[in-house]
Amino acid sequence: MRCAGSVAVGSRSRATGSGWQIDTFAPRPAKFIRLTGLTNSTGQPLLQVVEFEAYDR
Repeated sequence: MRCAGSVAVGSRSRATGSGWQIDTFAPRPAKFIRLTGLTNSTGQPLLQVVEFEAYDR
């Protein structure tokens, strides 16, 4: 759920993929970054990024 006045700059919610992926988007000013991720049970130091958010206030 996005905050009022927020702008989505990209979404991969409907995309399928595996392995390393790179997403790019135009630079935007931000004061805070929020990264939500999941770890796996294999014992490897990996993080699956579920959500990446940037806030300017």
